[in-house]
Parts: sequence; C-alpha cells; structure tokens
Amino acid sequence: MIQHIAPIPCKPWALNGLSDRLIVSHYENNYGPAVRSLNAIRARLATIDLAVNVLTLVTQIFLTGRIVRWLGVGMALALLPAMTMLGFGLLAVLPTLVVIVGFQVLRRAGNFALTRPAREVLFTVVPREDRYKAKAFIDTAVYRTGDQVGAWSYALIGGLGWGATQAAVVAVFLSAVWLANSLWLGKRQEVLAEQEIDGERIKLPAVA
Repeated sequence: MIQHIAPIPCKPWALNGLSDRLIVSHYENNYGPAVRSLNAIRARLATIDLAVNVLTLVTQIFLTGRIVRWLGVGMALALLPAMTMLGFGLLAVLPTLVVIVGFQVLRRAGNFALTRPAREVLFTVVPREDRYKAKAFIDTAVYRTGDQVGAWSYALIGGLGWGATQAAVVAVFLSAVWLANSLWLGKRQEVLAEQEIDGERIKLPAVA
C-alpha cells in the first residue's frame, strides 16, 4: 500500500514558542523524504516478490520434476545449501545490494521450487502415521526453534563485534553442514525405497 504525505495537522505560525520555519523545514526535509523512501522500499520488495514467484512457477513447471529424476532426491535437496554457500561466499567478498537481492531471489525461489518438493519425496518411504507426526513437528517446533536460534545468532554475532563478512563466513560453514545432511537424507531415502520395492517383490508370489 502506497503511503501518502499527509498535510501538516496544524498551523505552524500559530504555535507559541516554536518557529514555524523549523516545523515546515522538518516537514519538507525529513517527513516527506521518509515517506517517499518507504514507498520506494515497498516497490523494491514487491519487485523481489514478483521475481521469486515468476522464477518459482517457471522452475516448477519445466524443471523440478526433471531435476529430481536426473539428479535424485539427495542432489535436489543439496542444490539449495550449495547455492547458499556460494551466495554467502560471494557476500563475504562483495557485500553489495545487487548481490543481496539476487541471492535472496535465487534462494527463495530454490526453496519453493526444489527443496520443498524434494522434501515431500522423503516422506514417501515412511508409514503414514510417522509422516504426519514428523511433518507436524518439523513445520512447528523445528521451524520456530530455527527462527529463534537465528535471532539469537544474529545478536551473538553483533555482540562479538563481527560484521557482514564474518557473518557470511559462519553462514557458509552452516550451509556446508546442511549440504551434508541433505545428501545423507537423499541416500537414506533411496535405501528405504529400494527396501520397499524388494518387499513388494517378495509378496508378489504369495498374492498370485
């Protein structure tokens, strides 16, 4: 929603003890530019959201299924942490607005278009009851705890006096752990899927 510059809600020259020029100057030089800056930020954020949505839609329609089939679930899950490592690595050496915006668009689109669909595939090899319990736990406790830990980590990094470069290095290390976990989960999913297929093959003669 666009914010409009409201008129001065009083008559500056009628206020006792205050300079009307001071009030008008503050209105024109501080309040007005602040509102215009807020509208510019909203417009940039809307552009970012549009880019994320378009890239997510195109990827899901044309690439997501093919990537999962070609690379497997583990590699599909590993693409986002790998991209995150590269993005934070680039931010460590080149912390500019262009890099931040581009990284945010690619990371959010990768999460929606690749990571979430690949994560759903992981649940296809577990019993239905376990699937619902695990998904509910992940979507509530794990995500909320992760948000809180992230907030604490931000405060810790600031308390240590570290800047954007040091924070990016820490993020690269954490993304490497995320990458290894993604590959392990993908491998585990493949093993369980093969066991399930073998179990079905054993049951076939008895059914016949």
